[in-house]
Amino acid sequence: MLEQLATASTYGFGASFGRDLYKAAKKNPIVWAIIGILLIAFGWRNFYLGQGRGDAYKFFVTFLGSTILITIGTGGWLFVGVALTKDFGNVALITSLIVIILSYIAGNIWGIKDRKKRQQAAEAIAHNATFMRDMGLSDSDFDADLLQDAEGNLLKLIEQSDDKFVFSVSGKRGYRAAIKLEQGRMVDYTGIVKL
Repeated sequence: MLEQLATASTYGFGASFGRDLYKAAKKNPIVWAIIGILLIAFGWRNFYLGQGRGDAYKFFVTFLGSTILITIGTGGWLFVGVALTKDFGNVALITSLIVIILSYIAGNIWGIKDRKKRQQAAEAIAHNATFMRDMGLSDSDFDADLLQDAEGNLLKLIEQSDDKFVFSVSGKRGYRAAIKLEQGRMVDYTGIVKL
């Protein structure tokens, strides 16, 4: 029941957020300009982030979704540029084109950086899975929150930091095990040691 209530309380959030954004943008055209820039940049960023996904995801989310975002953002800025040419001449159109180009560049730079981070994270995850398998660690059949070592000892995570994971050993008071980390990669397993 609690889970259902917690879930139900979030149902209207998306609609109310969109309504509030529209009201704010209606009063202030600068919000529309920022939204256009973000749509373009976010669309270009997403073109770089489809690796490791299925073909349907790549087509619908990476390609089609990104194309729609870029088209809406670019179209909005071109519309503003053309609409303001009556008042400001070609300066408005040139300004719109410059903003579009800068948004394209920013989105591409953002996407390249994020792709590199995701690739490094995927490599670290693959390395860590191999490391744990080589050390004889596996998921426990008994409890989803526990690991099991090669001798059948159950390990429970009690401390996590940037440089290590520390586990208590179920049923053995005063014993610990730790995995040493370097830049997100598992590099050493202590085994079970008495404190």
